[in-house]
Amino acid sequence: MLRKVVYAGSHASSFQQASQDLKEEAELEISAQRIMRATKHIGQERVEQRDTETEAWSELSLPEQQGRPGEQTPQVACVEMDGGRLQIRNRKASDEERQKTKRAGFWREDKVGCLLSLSSAV
Repeated sequence: MLRKVVYAGSHASSFQQASQDLKEEAELEISAQRIMRATKHIGQERVEQRDTETEAWSELSLPEQQGRPGEQTPQVACVEMDGGRLQIRNRKASDEERQKTKRAGFWREDKVGCLLSLSSAV
């Protein structure tokens, strides 16, 4: 439940809105004040976690700082790109927009990219 409260508190435009959202979506009656306290508490924990990780990183030697923290680099990185044409039409366009679209046409260009990491056993 705390996770839902903090999620609502951090994503809503206000704590009052978060309270209303939780009441409607999760059937939980939680005051805006309580949501604010929980959200700020978890937020402070995250800030402390970030500061601890930053401090640990700054204590590393320069070569260690340049290394990747995640998994190993893949054997092959592949980038695939493609483009095409698609037809877009606004069904509720105004007369002015219809005239403009007639001159420019309904066709638009799209661009698509795909990033892959590949590996294989020898």
